[in-house]
Amino acid sequence: MGLVIEAEEKVILETALKYVSSLIDAPDRRGRKPLSYAASIGYVDGVCYILDTFVDYTYKRDGDGSYPIHEASSQGHIEVVKEFLRRFPDSRELLNKEGQNILHVAAKSGKANIVSYMLKAPELEMLINDTDEDGNTPLLLATKNARAEIVSILTWDKRVRLEIKNGEGFTALDAALTYEGTTHSIHEVLLLLL
Repeated sequence: MGLVIEAEEKVILETALKYVSSLIDAPDRRGRKPLSYAASIGYVDGVCYILDTFVDYTYKRDGDGSYPIHEASSQGHIEVVKEFLRRFPDSRELLNKEGQNILHVAAKSGKANIVSYMLKAPELEMLINDTDEDGNTPLLLATKNARAEIVSILTWDKRVRLEIKNGEGFTALDAALTYEGTTHSIHEVLLLLL
């Protein structure tokens, strides 16, 4: 049944964009264009169709300043991210309006599956200790957002540099110590960083 529904969705998508190609620029309520929306829900066939047909849309930002690959990464859709990287390897270098790469976004969102995938992909190694506009690494963002599982995954990787300070002069440990939230997972984060 699922394959039939996906096939029907793809036919609808292809037909709509074929006859009303201006729909490719039509944002939804959140300012996402069709490629970003398809990426955010993990609709691999739709993403592939749009990537193959409307090549330039890989590099067009949405209303929030992110790219479609950021949407897929923030939702943990590994297969969609793989399709972007397979077709457009340089899309790994795209930064959202905060200067964050796809690993930053995945770590901040707490998507363990895709963070683990990215750490295993040699072509993404350059993202591991990359800093955003505020000097935050993926580890710092995971810590600040109390993503204990992500902190654990990142701290076990020997390439992750724990001593990197952000623009405020905080390391991941400093960020964990100054956390004022009420979640229990921050205690787990502290234990991981100590």
